[in-house]
Amino acid sequence: MENLKADEDPTLLRIIYVALFYFVFALSEFLVIFIAVFQSLYVLIAGEPQQDVRRFGGTLGRYIESIIGYISWNKNEKPFPFSDWPRESVDVQE
Repeated sequence: MENLKADEDPTLLRIIYVALFYFVFALSEFLVIFIAVFQSLYVLIAGEPQQDVRRFGGTLGRYIESIIGYISWNKNEKPFPFSDWPRESVDVQE
């Protein structure tokens, strides 16, 4: 029998979650490319980044970080939608 901590899932369930979050991670790569292209074009036109997209890109980066932590078994907390969407970090450039 497995010796589980209160915040851990059984191993087989964890492996299923890892596979699902890897799929989300793979999809997020396309979103990162879209953000990069959109922001680059926006800067060429407007002269500065679009602030809402910039903030979303920052939180998306933190979300991807939480996925990597989970699928590499470094963290037990499942990423969004099982927890809150990451908040914007305070060190984002203006």
